[in-house]
Amino acid sequence: MRRTDARGCEVSGANADALDAFERAVGACLAWRRGADLHLAHALRAAPRFVMAHVLQAWLLLSGRDPQRARAAGPLLKRAQALPANGR
Repeated sequence: MRRTDARGCEVSGANADALDAFERAVGACLAWRRGADLHLAHALRAAPRFVMAHVLQAWLLLSGRDPQRARAAGPLLKRAQALPANGR
């Protein structure tokens, strides 16, 4: 089943529930609200192979000022790279 996000981009590994949670996470990030990590956790429970959910989770860790959290992004990105993904 083909899935696209709210921006019209095709996503890999998502189902409807995971995509909805991902969009809530993106919305929280863009609005500078808390809770994006909880929405992403829900998305990844619903669809563990949802590539962009892994990528956004890593980006959240990298965008802070805590070096330990930034280092934690590495394994998440490696996990995302190992998943089957579209060209995006």
